[in-house]
Amino acid sequence: MNKEEFNKKVKSTPSIHYNDLEKWEKNFFDEAQIEYEKQFTGRVSLRIPKQLHSIITKKAKQQGVSLNQWISYQLALCSEK
Repeated sequence: MNKEEFNKKVKSTPSIHYNDLEKWEKNFFDEAQIEYEKQFTGRVSLRIPKQLHSIITKKAKQQGVSLNQWISYQLALCSEK
């Protein structure tokens, strides 16, 4: 159920006071977001060709960062586009 459907259902239910809706709704969606984010550990297992592994390891070393930092930075750049 998305937020819009949720709001329609709650507004049509006479037993719920609309004044409390905003407070309850925020709490409900905050808890849903927390549950959703629990699935993300910050770890990703990735298989890449050996040649690519070698290339990006050299690039990371040239820049004075770990391979993990280099990959994280590159992914962050791509996610901003």
